Amino acid sequence: MDQDKVSVLLAVPADDLETSSVRETMQSIASQSYPASLVETLQVQYMPNIPGGRTAALNAARDQAKGEFLVHTEQGVTWDPSKIEKQVLRLREGGEGAGVGSAHRVSVRDASGRLKQTNFDLIHRVGLRVSSLLLAPWKPGALLIRSDTMADLGAYRHIDQAVWEYDIRLASKGLSVELLDEDLAVWNVDMDPAGSLVRELVPSGMRESFLKRLLDQTAPGDLVAEGGNEFPALLLAGLHLFNDDLETSHTISQSFGRESVAANFWHGVIHRREPDFGNARGWFERARSWEGLLQIRDAVQEVLERVLLRPEYGQTRDLAFSLKQHLDSEGIWDSGYFVDMCERFSEAGVPDEMEETLLRAVQEAEMVAALESTYRCAVN
Repeated sequence: MDQDKVSVLLAVPADDLETSSVRETMQSIASQSYPASLVETLQVQYMPNIPGGRTAALNAARDQAKGEFLVHTEQGVTWDPSKIEKQVLRLREGGEGAGVGSAHRVSVRDASGRLKQTNFDLIHRVGLRVSSLLLAPWKPGALLIRSDTMADLGAYRHIDQAVWEYDIRLASKGLSVELLDEDLAVWNVDMDPAGSLVRELVPSGMRESFLKRLLDQTAPGDLVAEGGNEFPALLLAGLHLFNDDLETSHTISQSFGRESVAANFWHGVIHRREPDFGNARGWFERARSWEGLLQIRDAVQEVLERVLLRPEYGQTRDLAFSLKQHLDSEGIWDSGYFVDMCERFSEAGVPDEMEETLLRAVQEAEMVAALESTYRCAVN
């Protein structure tokens, strides 16, 4: 291992070696303010039509790396010139108590030129362990990690989401990562990947099979210290539901009968997404006293306020305004009202695309806020 050296791992499809996205990524690496003699770029090509080709390329680059620190990046990611210098400095300043790596914010630019900023809010609210099981905790090229930590974690696994699984592995060991609240990169993509992360109203199937295996092996006490209440288990039920595994989530929520208002709420979400609207209403009625409904209302109101400012939603903004007025009047999240909205949409002869986009955005805000509230109850 070479002291202070940073090894940059870049696996590129063989057909893309001469593309502008690769050239721009390489140029941003070469333009770092960190000494060029201390930056080692390991670009490995692979054949995308060969199963496991990308993972094999990542592992080959990892095995060749000689640096004290490693960064995995992707084509299309362009770094701020100060990126590496700031990340290494952050770890050096932390001394022995510093984390095993540092990560920063990344903006995402789609083909239309729209730039979307990302943040670490979810990590701050539910911790790295839980948030990493919801979605990849940071964007490509954001994490700089100590090479000895990567050696301990082992090789990338031959699955489609190899890098995300690696981040989960890191988080599951309770390792600390320094989070830099700075935007130090832009990820140029054809389409914003965040859109595919918003769950369907009625799942067409499980989202990630690798995540199903990991969650099945996870005990509630692995997520948070168990305090003799239902919330650690409900946190796990929520994670299964985020992965669209309704059956496993239902098994956990149902185990609490009707005694837990929080379990009743999660039970209602499961049935609404089956969809079994009548059953969902019954469970939501038993959850009307749950304190998490206030947080859900606030989260949904933020979504509605954004929708009302976006002209592309067209007449769907009238629906958003009606929901906002209802929540203002009720002063709390009304699960039954949202069930009615979902049922009317499902019965429409020709579903409206923007209406579905609105309902999915509301559902996403609802589920994230419910998970955050469940987490807070679990740790308190």
